[in-house]
Amino acid sequence: MMKWQKTICALYIMMLPMLVIGQTAVLEQIRNTVAKEYPGYTVDETEKETWCDGESLIEVEIEKGADGNEQELTLLFSADGKIRYREETILAGDLPKAVADGFRMSCPQCGDPREADKLIALDGGPVVYEVEGRKGLREYALILRENGELICRK
Repeated sequence: MMKWQKTICALYIMMLPMLVIGQTAVLEQIRNTVAKEYPGYTVDETEKETWCDGESLIEVEIEKGADGNEQELTLLFSADGKIRYREETILAGDLPKAVADGFRMSCPQCGDPREADKLIALDGGPVVYEVEGRKGLREYALILRENGELICRK
C-alpha cells in the first residue's frame, strides 16, 4: 500500500466512531419523536434514501398493535432527525388530475402512473407527490407539487 492510501485508511478508521455516534444520535432523536408524536408506535424499519434533488431523507416505518392487527405508518425525517413528511400510499387513479397530467407531461416515456405516495408535510411545507412509472425495464420516480409542477426526477 502506498503512503497516501495508508493515510486515507487511517483517517477513515479514526472517523468511523464519529460517524456511528452521529448516526446513533439521529436514530435516537427519531425514536424520541415517534414516542412523543405517535404514542404506542415503535420504529419497525429505517432506510436512508436520497431524493432526486440530492436531499438525504430517512424513511421510517412505525407500527402499533399485535401481529395480524398492526397499524403502520411511514414517516420521512431529514438527515438531522427532524420529521418532514407522513407518507400515504394512494392508488395511481386517485391522484389529483393536475399531478397525473404533470407526471405525463414531465415523463412522456413513462406512460400512466403505476404507484403513488402523497407526502404530507409535517414541517409546514406543501404537500408533494412521489409518482412512479415504468417503460420496459426502466423505472421512473418523479416528485411533483399539487399543481403538477415537477420538482425533480429520481
